[in-house]
Amino acid sequence: MICNGGWAAEGGFRSHWLPVTTASRPAAESASSAPLPFQGFVMLVLLSVVWGINWPIIKIALEDVPVLTFRTICLMGGSIGLLVLAKLAGYSIALPRDKVRPMIAVASVNVTGWHIMSGFAVTLTSSGHAAIIGYTMPVWGVLLGALFLHEPLTWRRLVSLILGTAGLGVLIAKDLFQSTGVPLGAVLMAGAALSWAIGTIGLKRVDWGGMTTGVLVAWQCLIGGLPILAGALIFETDRMIWPSFWPLMALIYNVIFAFVIGHYLYFKVVQLFPVGVATIGTLSIPIIGLIFGAVILGEPLGAPEIIAVLLVCGALAVPVMTSGSAFRRWTERSVGQ
Repeated sequence: MICNGGWAAEGGFRSHWLPVTTASRPAAESASSAPLPFQGFVMLVLLSVVWGINWPIIKIALEDVPVLTFRTICLMGGSIGLLVLAKLAGYSIALPRDKVRPMIAVASVNVTGWHIMSGFAVTLTSSGHAAIIGYTMPVWGVLLGALFLHEPLTWRRLVSLILGTAGLGVLIAKDLFQSTGVPLGAVLMAGAALSWAIGTIGLKRVDWGGMTTGVLVAWQCLIGGLPILAGALIFETDRMIWPSFWPLMALIYNVIFAFVIGHYLYFKVVQLFPVGVATIGTLSIPIIGLIFGAVILGEPLGAPEIIAVLLVCGALAVPVMTSGSAFRRWTERSVGQ
C-alpha cells in the first residue's frame, strides 16, 4: 500500500500522494456546498476493498517474488501506467527541472523508505498487523507537523496521537510475548509509517506548481523506485524465478488494481468529497486488511488485533468526527440523499 494517508490541517488526513493544490481546492469547496454524489460512495467502497484486501495479497505475492523485485515491478509498472493515463487525458507529464531535487528528497522517504521497510515487514509479521501499524502514519504526521511545520498540537491531535500510539503498543506487546527477540516485523512497519510521515511533511513544504496529482505520484514512484531496482539487481538476481499461479495473480493485482486503479479511485473520491468524508470512508481499509488476512491466510484475529484496529481507527477519526458543524453538515446532506 503502498501508498496510503497524510495529515490535513484540522480536518483529518488525505492521501500522501495528494498535496493540496489550487486545482483541488475549488472541488473541495464545491463539495462542501453541494449534495454528496452517490457515485462517490460507490468509488469509496471499491477503494476500501481494493486497498484493504491488498495487504494479504502482498503476502501471497512475496511467497515466490523477492521483496525488492516485487516492489520494483509494482512501482515501475504502476508509475508508467499513471503517466500513460495522464498523457491520454491531455496533461503534461514533464518533471520541471527545478522540481528534480525536491522530488528526489521526498521520493527517498515517501517511496523508497516506505516500500522497502513495509515490504520486508509483511514477510515478518501478519498482513493484518502490517495494515494496522501502517495506518498509524497520520499520527506521526501530527507530531512531525508540530515539530517542523509549527502546526498547532490541538487537543484533538493529542488524543489522536495517544490512541495511535496505544494501538501500536498493543500489537508490539503481542509480538513481544510471542517471540524471544525483538519483533522485527512490527518495528520495520513502524519505521515505514514514520518514513511515510516524513515524506508527507516534505510534500507539504514544497510548492509543486501546476503538476497534477497523478503525474506527481508517478514521478515519485519512478524516482523512488530506482534504488529499489538497483537493490533487486544486486541482491536478488539469483532468486528471480517465474512465480507460480497465485503469487503471479497477486503481483498483477498489485500493479493494475492496487496501484493504478486504486489511485485513480482515490483521486476521484477526493475530488467528489470533502477531505473529512473521504477520511472516514478509508478507515475501513485496515479493518478489511485484518479480516481478509484472517480469511485468506488464516492469520490470528483475536482481542489484541481488534483492540489495536479500534484504537488506530479512533486515532484517525477523532480529528474529523469532532471538527464541528462542517462535518455534521456534510453528513446530514449525505444521509438526506
